[in-house]
Amino acid sequence: MWQAIFRENRWKLPILMLLVCLSYFGFKWQQKTGEFNYVVRSDGSGYYAYLPALFLYNDPTFERAKQAEAVYHYGDISNYYVFKTADGSHYNKYFPGLAVMQVPFFLLACLFAKLIGAPVDGYSTVFQVFFWIGSLVYVFIGLFLWLRFLRLFLKEKMGQITPALLLFWVATPVVFYSFFTPSFTHSYSLFLIAALLNVVFKLKDEITSRRMVLTGLLLGLLFLLRPTNLVVVLALPFLWNAASDFREWFNRIFSQHKWKIVWVILSFIVLVSILPILWKWQTGNWIVWSYSGEGFDFLHPPLWSALLSFRMGLFLHTPVLLLVIIGWWFWFRENRFQAIWWAFYALVNCWIIFSWWCWDYE
Repeated sequence: MWQAIFRENRWKLPILMLLVCLSYFGFKWQQKTGEFNYVVRSDGSGYYAYLPALFLYNDPTFERAKQAEAVYHYGDISNYYVFKTADGSHYNKYFPGLAVMQVPFFLLACLFAKLIGAPVDGYSTVFQVFFWIGSLVYVFIGLFLWLRFLRLFLKEKMGQITPALLLFWVATPVVFYSFFTPSFTHSYSLFLIAALLNVVFKLKDEITSRRMVLTGLLLGLLFLLRPTNLVVVLALPFLWNAASDFREWFNRIFSQHKWKIVWVILSFIVLVSILPILWKWQTGNWIVWSYSGEGFDFLHPPLWSALLSFRMGLFLHTPVLLLVIIGWWFWFRENRFQAIWWAFYALVNCWIIFSWWCWDYE
């Protein structure tokens, strides 16, 4: 059986071996350098803090969570994620999507810590290791979901897909976020966007209630993880071969399956409702502008600096992405609708990302 599986795709065994090796060396590096105490750090402290604050301490001020974190970080912890409202209430400025996705691994860590007699405080080594494992699970599943999607989308280029995907993984910051800064949201976005593309690609062929619910849930998680992630919906039309095919499907869904759209809306609302519930728990208010004092400058995005500067230029720091520009030209010659629509999405996405007040995110 195994021989048949690997005969189907000669890349499966090398990929599995690569993932196992990188995981092993990543684990040993974290262990040797003592970095397991710092798996959750920086912005990740804010993303993660919902879990110990809610499940272990029932403390909407996050003070007990910060005290527990300080024990393992020798007092060096992030103090920039908890803010106060005018009436003195505390709130976490970060959105809870990462915490939601880490819930299963957090609960497993609680159980394992109890079994071995380790501190059940949310920040001991047991919790850090389970968090690291959880992040890798999402990365690895995300990579295979991308592989699955690209095979469906580019059937005639099967032999080029796997090596290209591996190249983009190891030659971009994705591999760094996978093993060394797993408490940031990037790896989780990689997983969710791949899952969304797979579901929507299947919706092209058959519109079912289950797929509509999954679409709504994935969009809800993308919003909870990072609201700007929702710009990915602009990319979805490129999944169709032509504008006429997309219009025909769009008309069909509103004429024959309009009630199924309700499933997308309801499942999206169910996930997103976690946010106002947490705001209410923290401040007593259903709505909080948690990024007070921060915002977008859509009229002056520094696109040139963001793409080509030494400070944080995307193409300068990650030159493998220049292959995207070259590939786009060949794509444009083959299918103008798909190429133009993807370029539109990419431009809007860059415009939004680099319009943030701190465009280099440093």
